[in-house]
Amino acid sequence: AQVQYLYEQQGKIRKLERDKAIIQATLDMVDAALDALEFQTLIAATCNTPVQCAVGALSAGAGGKLRASLTAARVGIGAGIAATKGGLGLGVGIVEGQIKDLEDGLARWDIGRQCDYAEVDSNAKVKNLLLEVKHRQRDILDAQVQLNLVTSKLNGLQDEAKRLLAEREEAEALAIEAEAARNDPNVRIYKNDAVITADRTFDRALREAYKLTKIYEYYTSQSYAALGDLFLVRLVQFGQPSLESYVADLEDAFLAFGEQFGRPDLRVAVISLAEDIFQIPRADTTGVALSEAQRQHLLRERLQDPALLSPDGYMTIPFQTVVADLSPLTSGHRIVGIEAEIVGTDVGDDLGRVYVVQRGTGLITDADRDKHFYGFPARTAVINPFFNGTRVYEDNLYRNARLRDRPFVNTAWDLVLNLRDERVNRDINPASINDIRLYVFYEDFTNL
Repeated sequence: AQVQYLYEQQGKIRKLERDKAIIQATLDMVDAALDALEFQTLIAATCNTPVQCAVGALSAGAGGKLRASLTAARVGIGAGIAATKGGLGLGVGIVEGQIKDLEDGLARWDIGRQCDYAEVDSNAKVKNLLLEVKHRQRDILDAQVQLNLVTSKLNGLQDEAKRLLAEREEAEALAIEAEAARNDPNVRIYKNDAVITADRTFDRALREAYKLTKIYEYYTSQSYAALGDLFLVRLVQFGQPSLESYVADLEDAFLAFGEQFGRPDLRVAVISLAEDIFQIPRADTTGVALSEAQRQHLLRERLQDPALLSPDGYMTIPFQTVVADLSPLTSGHRIVGIEAEIVGTDVGDDLGRVYVVQRGTGLITDADRDKHFYGFPARTAVINPFFNGTRVYEDNLYRNARLRDRPFVNTAWDLVLNLRDERVNRDINPASINDIRLYVFYEDFTNL
């Protein structure tokens, strides 16, 4: 818009200047015409030319009239030319005034534009100055923060110096006290006692770690390769290996075993006094099948054998469990619990007690069918049996976990029926017993 305005004003000035030039040229032509008229009039008055001489040949009266006529014509034409020249001069003045007005307008516009430019430039400079002030304020704040940091660091160094001086004084005091305590027998006694206690605690921790390793080997039915590192442990936290790192590695091995084999499955084995322990035949020596009554009679005869009585007078029946009774696709068979059932016609009330003793050598097979033998102290489980398949009380009363985690396969078991001094068994008639069954619940892992 500013460029368009400037172009239009300059165009008007150029047009007025052209008009002025035309009027000036016209004025110059009028001046030339007026000069020519004066010249012709002068010639006519002096009669110096042949025409003038011809005219001179006229009579004297006629010559005076001619000069008078020429003079009058010159005056009239001169007046007209003068009027025309005055009008042209007025036109030039008007055009020059218009040009001056336009030039003044352009000058005012240019000055106004420069003022606008100056105002915009001044605004920008003011904003730049304000921005510079903000930067200086930020620099002042940064310098203040740095000053605070330096002050804090200086205070910290002062505190550190105070601490070091205090430690030095304490060390000097301890050195003096240590020299004095060296001759104090109580200090030596306390120090020796602390060392002995620490050694005793460390040895106990090593024994527990060894026991934990054996539990891992027993549970997984495999040896732990890093067991020898346990005898190289000298410290709990430091050294290689340390006691903490050994236990952590053992835990990782146990978790890896669980990820590989999963959780064990629960199973049950039924051990019958008639079928599995006494193995009462189903046929006689001639091959004739025995009736159920005949088999029960043979069972009762075996129960009346005096050889079954222990030194305490308890009826003790030995038996064993073997690997052949287990699935060949499983391993790691360990007992969970045992239940007992007495089957008979005259067994008294709903209460009774049966003893199960495990005292032989245990055997556990691993996933590679390798056999691992274990010897545990003899342990007795006192079981509350149910009678003739009827459970009067809650199930957890009948299942006994006294032999939990022991090997299922064992070379020496004892089934004990105390009819001598077990009060709840006094109403049981051994001559009416048809069978005694043991329900052995155990866990195992399925081989991969």
